[in-house]
Amino acid sequence: MKIILGDTETAGLKKAIPPATGVVQVAWVELAEQNGKFVVEQEFCHITDPGMPIDPKASEVHGLYDVDVIGKPNLFDVFKLEDPIFFIAHNRAFDYPRLAQGMENCVGGLCTLLAARRYLTEAPNHKLVTLVEHYDLEQHQAHDALGDVKMTVGVLNLLLEKSGLNLLDLAKAVM
Repeated sequence: MKIILGDTETAGLKKAIPPATGVVQVAWVELAEQNGKFVVEQEFCHITDPGMPIDPKASEVHGLYDVDVIGKPNLFDVFKLEDPIFFIAHNRAFDYPRLAQGMENCVGGLCTLLAARRYLTEAPNHKLVTLVEHYDLEQHQAHDALGDVKMTVGVLNLLLEKSGLNLLDLAKAVM
């Protein structure tokens, strides 16, 4: 089973109506456990054609515009994972439905946002950037899918440390 941590940047907040995906950028990393912490084994990041216009408000957040996605591949041309996957995301309820078609063998997962609400209670809020700043974790470009993925790896390791649980037990605890 591969452990994947992923993130998307989208054309807007509403889920797209197929065949549009609404995803303008996807990033994911394959994680490996080393000395009780997860490290990035491989990383992937792609700008994709969402199949629909990008909302100007979304562009203000992630910096991607319609002109940036012209001629880019469809999401599922670049995001197609066939191995059994354990999928982690900071807001899994947002990202998983957008990516599920590309990982039909998803066998479990973890939402670090839900876990943070349970185990990182002293944080002012549980937004990814807030957690990274509050706990002095390594910062990367926010609202860039790969930057968000890398920051989420830091939050994941903090959650494992603070909870005292392994990955599967942490996932069960926040289901």
